[in-house]
Amino acid sequence: MISKQEIDCCIVVVVKNEGETIINTVKHYLSFPEKLLVLVYDDESTDNSIEMIKELGETAASSLEIRKLVKRDIFVHPKAFGTEDAFNSVESDLFLVIDADTIITHSDFIKAISALKNEHVDVLHIARRNDKKNTLIDHLADKEELMNMSFHLTKLNSNQFGGSGYFVKNKVIKGLKYHKGITSEDTYVLKYLRDKGAKIKFFYTLFAHERAPKSYKLLIMQRINWLNQSAPFYIRHYFCLTTFMHILLTLSVVGVFFPLSIGFIFSSAILSILFAIELSFAVKILKENVLNTIYYTFLFFLNLAIVLWPVYLFLLFKCLLSVTQHKIVKNI
Repeated sequence: MISKQEIDCCIVVVVKNEGETIINTVKHYLSFPEKLLVLVYDDESTDNSIEMIKELGETAASSLEIRKLVKRDIFVHPKAFGTEDAFNSVESDLFLVIDADTIITHSDFIKAISALKNEHVDVLHIARRNDKKNTLIDHLADKEELMNMSFHLTKLNSNQFGGSGYFVKNKVIKGLKYHKGITSEDTYVLKYLRDKGAKIKFFYTLFAHERAPKSYKLLIMQRINWLNQSAPFYIRHYFCLTTFMHILLTLSVVGVFFPLSIGFIFSSAILSILFAIELSFAVKILKENVLNTIYYTFLFFLNLAIVLWPVYLFLLFKCLLSVTQHKIVKNI
């Protein structure tokens, strides 16, 4: 395990009207005994949360800094401007990018940094969990996050990169610059790091605990916001891969209506593999109840097929046919 004298980390978070959530998050990280800088970028908050954070800074002046978020007129999530500024203006050896509600235990924090050093890793993305509450919305969101990590670990989809809960070394991220045409800030981070030859690992047994949206409507709105960001980026930078995936998905959709088709066999095989991955990770690693895992994974797939897939198709066609782009709002 790495010693606290060896740790020089800057925790970066962009906030807007996060209330008690960001207060509790800042308090959590300021309680760590290591050398840390909690860098908060304020996106014009009006809920008095920044004033409350400033009060925390009176007792931790060297560990907390608040900056006003300066944005440019480009189509990208506001978080991009904060992380870009931090990566290029702070001299910490290591950055941890979080959301206002991202809580990583001190134990997992130390294990993650130790892994970065001992395994000579440049970027470490830990598993995001929506497991703070025992609600249907939290279970659906949690299964989605776990499935995304499963994709990475099995190499089924290695082009997703969550925008929070990742550590990155200064030497590989310094120089990052967002420009017009980049719509998905986290996906671009992954592309930028790969182009620089960074060694990237995804850990499934270290967790970043986050909150799920408060209602099903807000959950769908959040996913629509994510798709609005990612669809233009994938079309521009991964057109061939995106087209190939759409062909495979078309086979799957055809298989639903024609049970004796190749599409049915293909979709059945893919769903079986995905379900087996989800079940094995949840039960063997996370020690979840088997029946609960089966139930909530089934609901997750159902929501994906009936709600999110049609929404994605609509947004995709709108992106292809539209000559204008809509504003990306802060995540819900």
